[in-house]
Amino acid sequence: MNIELFFQYLVAGLTYGTIYAIVAIGFNIIYNTTGIINFAQGEFVMLGGMTAVTMNRFMPLPAAILTAVLCTMIIGALIEIVFIRWLVKPSVLRLIIITIGLSIVIREAALQIWGESVRALPYFTGTAVSAIDINGVFISPQVLWVIGISSVIVVALNLFFSYTLPGRQMACLLGKP
Repeated sequence: MNIELFFQYLVAGLTYGTIYAIVAIGFNIIYNTTGIINFAQGEFVMLGGMTAVTMNRFMPLPAAILTAVLCTMIIGALIEIVFIRWLVKPSVLRLIIITIGLSIVIREAALQIWGESVRALPYFTGTAVSAIDINGVFISPQVLWVIGISSVIVVALNLFFSYTLPGRQMACLLGKP
């Protein structure tokens, strides 16, 4: 394997790894604040993405993303109120079964609404062929967006947990002083 191809794969791996890291942060926050292992977490990520694709038909991309985040938050809150909150001292097994069931319901509802075809959001900047060439390694501007926004999210969450009252209270729940 030549060195350019190795670094091209490295950049792709870092990009996908960054996306998975954000999903993992979501798992971690939900588990540490509620004690629930949310097996529907991936479906919420898909729901946000598909909502953003749909909203982008009617509004500019930044507004579509913000609307998708808000809609997904509202759906998550409603699901928590309807399916989780009313339980009195639920067992871990019951919560696992509920979140797996919710995962299936959300996935099937999404299939009914959006179908099976692949969808994508437009590029934030540049086009499909625009890339930065660094010694034979082509980096899309989208990679920079993903890594940059993910880094901002990580820093913002760190500041939230370190310097805000609700964040510090949540950190105490996690066993951190």
